[in-house]
Amino acid sequence: MRGEVRDGLASTLLPGLMLRRDSGDGPKRDEAADFHTAVATARQREDRLCCRGCGAWICNGRDAREMDGRHSHHFTNPHGLSFEVRCFDTAAGLHLEGEATAEYSWFPGYHWCVAVCATCLGHLGWYFESADDSFYGIIGPRLISCTPDAPTPP
Repeated sequence: MRGEVRDGLASTLLPGLMLRRDSGDGPKRDEAADFHTAVATARQREDRLCCRGCGAWICNGRDAREMDGRHSHHFTNPHGLSFEVRCFDTAAGLHLEGEATAEYSWFPGYHWCVAVCATCLGHLGWYFESADDSFYGIIGPRLISCTPDAPTPP
């Protein structure tokens, strides 16, 4: 369903968090600059990336991956909320919420569910899973580069 929004959205399905591919008018570059710099630094130094809200460790920069040929994507959900989403193979600092659904998935063939910080429970992105692959789509501006002594989730 990439690129489509159907009439009669099911607002009971995670209101405000349903997905659709953005038309290209994503967040301005300056809104994502902190995260872009954090990932570039993390990849170079293999740093840790942490929750901007509480400072807890979420994932490592070296776990960044590409989907559809890009690490970074801009999406808008059916409620009009736009996100800069970065893709990662693993993110042990996240906790998954709810049941996975294929409805409004940004990635054809993938089901998704909400992913929150395991420490503060702030919404950080989504977990995507297909029959033979899985990855995390993390909202870029909600992560910061952090030091090795950042708290790990319980």
